[in-house]
Amino acid sequence: METGKLYHYVQMPMHEYVRFESSGLSRSATIKENFQVVEDPYRLGNVIKRREIEEPIQPDMLKMPYKILTRRRKYFMVERDGGSREYAVMMDRSTHRGHELYQLEVEDVLNSPSPRTETRSINDVASMTNYLIEEYSLEPTTLTKNQWLMSLPN
Repeated sequence: METGKLYHYVQMPMHEYVRFESSGLSRSATIKENFQVVEDPYRLGNVIKRREIEEPIQPDMLKMPYKILTRRRKYFMVERDGGSREYAVMMDRSTHRGHELYQLEVEDVLNSPSPRTETRSINDVASMTNYLIEEYSLEPTTLTKNQWLMSLPN
């Protein structure tokens, strides 16, 4: 599946960006927090655990500095254990004023997982990531879109 979206990233006082998007009449802000690189069996150093919160846009947020990012995404779902677990493999191309960022991500979404479920998910994501790195000679990184945007000139 392929998607393309235009996002506004608003710079918050802590120098982090919050993603705004509009869908019909609703507008929401997506905040990513508790970012941590977790240990994995392959010692990749790029398996990330984070929390994502969606909330209504506050009026004062609309007055803060922002950058517009265009993202094109191709993704597909990978099944493990006969379809009992699904993971998204996503290829992103993000652009901002002529600058480009390409990312390949393997993602699992867990809501209140048990420690066992979380460990299994980390191991699965690391296994798929390790395969992609080796098969396609990719460079592992923990660079996020927010960090990339912050590195660009206004």
